[in-house]
Amino acid sequence: MNGSFWQVLWLVILGSGLVGMAGLLLAVGTGSVRELRQSLDELKSGGEDGESSEVSD
Repeated sequence: MNGSFWQVLWLVILGSGLVGMAGLLLAVGTGSVRELRQSLDELKSGGEDGESSEVSD
């Protein structure tokens, strides 16, 4: 009985770690997509003038 308890405990720890990593990946993915859409909208609306002044040295 003691061995099965530790197996269940390790499975719970590993499972929660996997769920946490999936959540982190989802959060980072949605954030980067939002930033990309924002950048594309700025470029479409003529925001490249401000960007070109920052890039030039």
